[in-house]
Amino acid sequence: MTSQLLPGRLEQVIDTLIQESQPPSVLVIDMQEYVERMHSTEGFPYPSFLRTVERQGEVLYYAKKMELPIFLVEFSKKTFGKTLPQLTALLRGYRNKKIISKRGSSAFYQTRLQSLLEEKPIREKQPLVLMGFHISDCVFRTAEDAHERGHQVITAPSVLLPPYAPELISPFYYKQCKFYDDCFPKLEVES
Repeated sequence: MTSQLLPGRLEQVIDTLIQESQPPSVLVIDMQEYVERMHSTEGFPYPSFLRTVERQGEVLYYAKKMELPIFLVEFSKKTFGKTLPQLTALLRGYRNKKIISKRGSSAFYQTRLQSLLEEKPIREKQPLVLMGFHISDCVFRTAEDAHERGHQVITAPSVLLPPYAPELISPFYYKQCKFYDDCFPKLEVES
């Protein structure tokens, strides 16, 4: 069985959810200073890391424009530092963002995330857009816990680290999440 990504760009998916009266919340998981150091050589970030952060920034910009709740999930600021300044700069002054400190892999483990999500009008399968690090640990554990709590999980390889590597993608993403290719729509050219 081949696993396939769903067609669609995250902004289009978010827009469709808003039109269906199911606006999602956006979670940025562990995109902290330490992660940049891990994806760098001699102080220069890898191009794949920069592309991922840039794409996350585009999604955050759109989420902010649409006034969606944004949660910056951080693991041990002492060790890993703060959320990357490239991302927090986009959210400066934005009132609908919250920082969640976590102690384990999942953003739900011993945090107030679920109660903060419930402050919004409660909907069955409330959508959550997940972005961050690490595709096979913290993002994965958060996706599992979100699914168990009845949330619809939406993500794409373009907003996850390490960069898309099929061997790191759990079948869970394809079976239990909405896992999008996040490609630009094809341009129709008149001949």
